Amino acid sequence: MVEESKIKRRDVLTTLWRILGGAALFGFLGSGLFFFKERGRKSGPDPSRELVAGPEGDFPPASVTRLSGGCFLSRLEDGGILALSMLCSHLGCAISWDKGNERFICPCHGSTFDRRGDVIVAPAPRALAYFPVRLKEGVIIVDLGRPVKRAAFAPDQPVYVEKG
Repeated sequence: MVEESKIKRRDVLTTLWRILGGAALFGFLGSGLFFFKERGRKSGPDPSRELVAGPEGDFPPASVTRLSGGCFLSRLEDGGILALSMLCSHLGCAISWDKGNERFICPCHGSTFDRRGDVIVAPAPRALAYFPVRLKEGVIIVDLGRPVKRAAFAPDQPVYVEKG
């Protein structure tokens, strides 16, 4: 007499659920790792992310000009040049320049910033990010590929035109 093996229906379903659960977990973790994987960044400036703002003479001291590419060019009273991000450091809302009050205003939660990007009124936790600026033959070039987060304005952040 041949003995029949008895496979229980419950054991088959349990095994099937474990396989499907493992596959789902593997897919979830795999996609999560892909999403959070840091993208490699090339060292040095990326010409495709550089914005030619124009001749430095087009931006007089104590002026703020909105540029394409998501930034403002702020020319300080002493002639320093800062390219400030137009995204609020609180939740990333787009800020605007209020020329009458000479400050940046975030419409979402009321944060305000001075022309150097420092917080005047919270809830913004830190100053506006800025983009590196360089001058080439009197022309202002902004590196939009490398925003720099900062706690507050520092004297080494603006770029100055060399007198010569």
